[in-house]
Amino acid sequence: MKKQLIQFSAYLFLMVLILGCFNTIIFAQNKFEGYWEQTTVRKSNMPMQPKEVTEKEKTFYKPGKVKTMNLTTEKETIIRLDKELMWTIDHNDKSYTEVTFAQMQEGMQKMQSAMKEEMKDVSPEDRKMMEKFMGKKLGKMFGSDEPSLEIAVKRTGETKKILGYECEQVFLNLNDEPMMEMWITDKYNLGNDFLEVYQKIGWMKGKLSEDAEKIQGIPLTNKITIDMGMGKMESESQVTKLVKTSVSDNEFEVPKGYKKKSSGMPSK
Repeated sequence: MKKQLIQFSAYLFLMVLILGCFNTIIFAQNKFEGYWEQTTVRKSNMPMQPKEVTEKEKTFYKPGKVKTMNLTTEKETIIRLDKELMWTIDHNDKSYTEVTFAQMQEGMQKMQSAMKEEMKDVSPEDRKMMEKFMGKKLGKMFGSDEPSLEIAVKRTGETKKILGYECEQVFLNLNDEPMMEMWITDKYNLGNDFLEVYQKIGWMKGKLSEDAEKIQGIPLTNKITIDMGMGKMESESQVTKLVKTSVSDNEFEVPKGYKKKSSGMPSK
């Protein structure tokens, strides 16, 4: 059981990492190409996680490709929708890891199966600990073979200006429970490609509401909150610069000469 809890924590960390890469362009589609700079504050009261970290980031985006440069740690994350994979690059030792969407989904399925198998024989005390650790929302997201989630959008009608853009407050909800708060500008004509990616890798298997399918815009401020029963993880980002420009495909490749390391994920 302890091993499964540790694995579950690792997957949650990976989820927050990918959400952090996607959240600013979670609704981005083909009309926007360029880059933005942002400051991200991550907070956690979970074991083995730092209580608070502030990082500077720069993200390049073009349809199907995202690269987030962590200017604080000198690490990069490249997500290639065309290749259905994610690269994590460490410039400190010139190395990278590779995880495919299929590996993410397979890893989650294996973890779920292992959890269910172990739960058959666990004591009532261990069962309560596991349920408390996962929390009600995450139990629905990861613990069910056929989750009945609806990914919905709630518009509050509140507006404010960020970087000179008029922004609307929007919440992304899972079964009416808020998971992400965003202030979105509709300056650019955008869509919802990345919600579909979440579904493809098995993290959000529920259906999109009609409102979620229609929403357009780029979030210039966003806050992700994941309640895990025993604690919370939060990530809040503020875009400080947004530039629409052409981006070279070379930005989304692993640098030549970098050594590939094991990701620790399942492999075929």
